[in-house]
Amino acid sequence: MIRVEIVPEPEDLKQRPPAVNERTYWNAVRPALAAGFSHRCGYAGMRIPSGTIDHFVSRHENPALTFTWSNYRYASDRMNRKKSNAPSAKMLDPYDVHDDWFAVTLPSCQLILTDALPDAYRERALFTLKRLGLRDGDFVLQHRRHWLEQYERGDASLTLLDLHEPQLARAIRRQNWPTRADRPDA
Repeated sequence: MIRVEIVPEPEDLKQRPPAVNERTYWNAVRPALAAGFSHRCGYAGMRIPSGTIDHFVSRHENPALTFTWSNYRYASDRMNRKKSNAPSAKMLDPYDVHDDWFAVTLPSCQLILTDALPDAYRERALFTLKRLGLRDGDFVLQHRRHWLEQYERGDASLTLLDLHEPQLARAIRRQNWPTRADRPDA
């Protein structure tokens, strides 16, 4: 998970009541939310080609928040489905996360908690990582490994990784991970 600044509600949405057709409303909301999250999943921290609107407090838990902007998070469809009706009190909110709370380890590409994560958030962080498979789920590992391989081959720069897989880019910088061209055995 990476730090996401709170996305202010667009003025045009504040003045417009939710459409009778929910799909029309979500289609109007999604672009502003995606841009606010830099087109990255708020949970996985990776750039996604198309995302969904996650209700941080699920509609099941509190239907009154269904059309409340401050309750929306941008998420991959997979993460949104995995989160589903998880109680919000057990989940770590992307808006609460700080960049130094999590780190990707190399070469495993697993996401771990760091000592910078305050104890008050640790239980929710562990629940969230397990529920969503963020530590070592196939989906996130394949994504991280794909970008690590692109970097190692010299096909992706750290600047590109900052955009698509910022946690991995931080790990590469922190561990001074070489490209194949930098290795003596390459």
